[in-house]
Amino acid sequence: MILVIDGYNVLKYGETGGKHSEHDRERFIEILNRYATAKKLNIILVFDSGPTIWPFREKHGRVLVIYVGQGESADHFIIDYVQEHKEKDLVVVSSDREIVQGVSSFRIETISAADFYQLLKHALIPSVNIIKKSSPRKFAHVPDQPEVDQLMLYGSSLPIKKMQEKEAETREREKQQQSKKEKKREQKLKKL
Repeated sequence: MILVIDGYNVLKYGETGGKHSEHDRERFIEILNRYATAKKLNIILVFDSGPTIWPFREKHGRVLVIYVGQGESADHFIIDYVQEHKEKDLVVVSSDREIVQGVSSFRIETISAADFYQLLKHALIPSVNIIKKSSPRKFAHVPDQPEVDQLMLYGSSLPIKKMQEKEAETREREKQQQSKKEKKREQKLKKL
């Protein structure tokens, strides 16, 4: 799968808000490369303008960074790229209405910049493991109420489900109620 990302559109959801320095772009590219490597994806990251007035490309691992140059827009580049490569397994990441409408005519899936930024954050944060089961401990000892100790002992022996497992169960129930089009979109976005 290839993600085609509207660079500044996603970057504005980062910690820097609307301002982007060269350092912010480099850090963003680094994060995307880690993400692409972990998910076994290729990414085409498109920025308006660039370091020269001409179009400029550079490769960073699994991320191809494209600066469209002066007088060009990332929006038009992305729509043209999708039109030329619509037979490939593509997902476009942008909240820009022009891009979303432009690529929808080619039946290419899109994901909003905000949703992708959240996906990116969650994918790169180490998941919390289940608390390892150890011998039960008594938290209360009330001589007149041994049932409290029994209740505490019983509660400490119950398995703790990961939040991810609960979310997976919820998604599975929702999946059974989806149309074919929704299921296809879900399968594609699951790769992200």
